[in-house]
Amino acid sequence: MTSRAGAVLLVWMALWSFNGLHAQERAVSLALNEPFLIDVEAPGLTLAFNLPPMSLNASHTAQFQAQFQPDLEVGSQVLPHVTLVLIYGNQSLSWFIANHSRSSSQRLCWAGLPEGGNSVSLVVHSSRSTQIQLSIQSVDMSLPFGQAQITDVALNHPVTFLVDPVPQGSLGDRYLLRVDSQDAGSDHFCLIVAAYANVCPFKDKGATIRNGEMWMTVLAKGAMTIRYEDARFAMPFYVTLLVLESDQDCHQTDFVVAPYSSFSRTRSKRMRVSIERTSRNESYLYPILTMVFMSVLMGILGMCVMMGKKFEENDPSGDDTAPHDNPSVYLSANASREDIADNGGGAVGYDETDELDGNYLRPQVASPVPSTSSSRRSQEQDYLKPVISADNGNANPDPRPSRTRPDIDDLKRRCMDSVPLSSTRRARIEKGLERLNEDTNLGHMTHILEDDPWFRRNRSRVYCYLVPLLALFYFIPSIQFVFLVKESESLTGSQDLCYHNFLCSKPWNIFSDFNHVVSNLPYMIYGFMFVGLVRFKSSKLPPGQNPKNDHKAGKGILQQLSIFYAMGFSLAAQGFFSICYHVCPTNHSLQFDSTMMYVMCMLGCVKIYQFRHPDANANAYSFFYFLGGIVLLEALTLYSYSWWVYSLFLVLYVAMTVFIAIDCYFIGVARLDTRITKVLIEDVFYTSWKGGPNGEKVGIRYPKRFGFAMVFCLINFAYVVYLLVAKVKRPDRSVTHVVLVILAGNLFLYIGYYIFRKNQMRCKIMGKSMCCRDGDQVDASYSYPNPFCPNHRIPIFISAGSIFALLSFMCAVTAITFYLDRSANRNLSPAESRILNEDCAYFNFYDSHDAWHFLSATAIFMAFLALLTVDDDQIHVPRELIEVF
Repeated sequence: MTSRAGAVLLVWMALWSFNGLHAQERAVSLALNEPFLIDVEAPGLTLAFNLPPMSLNASHTAQFQAQFQPDLEVGSQVLPHVTLVLIYGNQSLSWFIANHSRSSSQRLCWAGLPEGGNSVSLVVHSSRSTQIQLSIQSVDMSLPFGQAQITDVALNHPVTFLVDPVPQGSLGDRYLLRVDSQDAGSDHFCLIVAAYANVCPFKDKGATIRNGEMWMTVLAKGAMTIRYEDARFAMPFYVTLLVLESDQDCHQTDFVVAPYSSFSRTRSKRMRVSIERTSRNESYLYPILTMVFMSVLMGILGMCVMMGKKFEENDPSGDDTAPHDNPSVYLSANASREDIADNGGGAVGYDETDELDGNYLRPQVASPVPSTSSSRRSQEQDYLKPVISADNGNANPDPRPSRTRPDIDDLKRRCMDSVPLSSTRRARIEKGLERLNEDTNLGHMTHILEDDPWFRRNRSRVYCYLVPLLALFYFIPSIQFVFLVKESESLTGSQDLCYHNFLCSKPWNIFSDFNHVVSNLPYMIYGFMFVGLVRFKSSKLPPGQNPKNDHKAGKGILQQLSIFYAMGFSLAAQGFFSICYHVCPTNHSLQFDSTMMYVMCMLGCVKIYQFRHPDANANAYSFFYFLGGIVLLEALTLYSYSWWVYSLFLVLYVAMTVFIAIDCYFIGVARLDTRITKVLIEDVFYTSWKGGPNGEKVGIRYPKRFGFAMVFCLINFAYVVYLLVAKVKRPDRSVTHVVLVILAGNLFLYIGYYIFRKNQMRCKIMGKSMCCRDGDQVDASYSYPNPFCPNHRIPIFISAGSIFALLSFMCAVTAITFYLDRSANRNLSPAESRILNEDCAYFNFYDSHDAWHFLSATAIFMAFLALLTVDDDQIHVPRELIEVF
């Protein structure tokens, strides 16, 4: 007898001696599959016997089952606690039966034991006299590949299988171990499934099963992928199923566990267990190349549209001379001093106010008369090719004068009076107050940035610096965190740390879920292709509309492409951060995935607002402070589901909604100075309803902007009500998805509103032109002659920007349907999340979440293309004729 077995006996002998009793010793003979009744006198007895003739090896073994005599009275005060210790070969195992578990069974681990060693000793200890029934069965533990086994697993009745991959196994093989419940009535019982090396003893008890190389908790179904190259599974290995005494490990904390007395004797599960070989690495190539091809194809579509655009102004009268053919008017960004001199220019100097966002100096032709910004803009407008009028095709008439109203003039006066004469900001504030005119146009929105390079820089170029910097500093700790968790998963063997779709998990190299990693390639492809498209558009723009000097041109929407570059980089970075998340998906790693989504949504809103509000746009520093506050609040909700934290978020959400609505109503004037903010708040809530300068009621000064602000507030306030109801129903709700829904929802609403207003004006002009009536001006490049009225031009029915926006909405809706078809849920327990696991649906490689990756990336790319092209038809329209909305 080995020292280990002897130690076990010494423990029990010491226990009996302590009680002042002597154990009974008895030699018995047991037959296979025949119950044997034993009278156990306290404190117990020892049985010595030989196993019945049977095949004993690694895959065939004996199973001992012990239970109280079936006709014994049931009750918590009747049945004693009986402990059994079985000693065989150089192994020993122990188990017990009691009132809450009236029977128990154990399989003998015979691997590595000498043949013929069938001598067994059984030590039985009971707190008082009772009768137990023993039986021995011969069990085949083998689990062949592709052949499912249906077995009953109950409390204290673990089941162990042996899997032998050696006969047909080879390097690169993967095995999918799958368990499925066959009885829906027992799905709430918690089960642990473990796979571990072929080493005795079995890890089939609650205290040892988590020591296996891989283990998971299961309710209705579960799966784990086992790699052949893992040395522990290159040889035969065991798979054990064990029903736990408590269900708390498989359910959320609010799950009520029934007491043993109510269901202990039916605490069993019928499970279907199977293992099969899955696809090898070579099969990954086709689905990956297919996704890459589709992504590149979408990018080529955008490139074709951009290549087909003509940004030079066309003259329908037949004069095809481009406006930049006169080099003395428009200077290329790369023009040299010699080029300027050769073209008849004067001495070359550098005007600091002509920097690109504060860091680019544009060469200027010296003028004998010093020019102010307004005179310089009017000089350039004189050289610009006139925009074709929709009514007669002649040169553009004088810009529309802005109408004035006494109440608006009074509001401007009160704003200026609130600013001290000594303030250094008075000049900027005076320019900014021009936005309060009744008919605000884009010309009013460029007074500040055309003379202040740092103002331009902080609202455009700085985004290009801060977004990559943020991504770099955020990416390093995020990748360290997720791989640390992954290392913990490998060390502990727990498959409950990460929320994968284990039924569609394709491992490769260091990634256990490679398909959900590689499906993020579209984000990277689209991001870098969008950066290339922005660069390509920049190279095609006329010199007068080049981002380096378009703030002086006086025509068209300011390009300010720096935010577009930041948007493209953030889209590519989203792919990297999504990879970090999918290395080990949890609620804590989700913030790495969602942060760059926040950046993209916020950049999109900022860029749309910048189109027609360049002076009022948010600067980059305020942008990232706001982003930091969102991420901080999100992190707090991950560690606290308190109503205080959630209420703080809702209060800030409502306050920000009101602030944005008021800011849009006054076109950013309130942000010029805190003193002006007080004047405007007083005007909104008091002066406008009390009366104007002559006592008349003013009411709503800007009806269109007021309507937009009201719709914006109503939609967001309705969502606040929904969040309150949802929080009441589910108190553990966090704000991660809430913030993303708010930002993404408002972005698409803003895109939809902008496209709607654009097409509304287009249809208005189209109707007038088709009826040969006077109308607004249209660019000849984006219109065609009216066959019935030669002097009128009809704008094209739908622009490329509108088409891209429509495609974006379609892809977004489709992507959301795939996202809602969830194959895992981080807000559930790991076992509950496994119930949602699904097989791969596409190419035997991708599931619904992979489709979400592709479609959401496509939707974002199309939305970015829509923003990049939406105002190309305004490129030659004087800014005084471009409406602000």
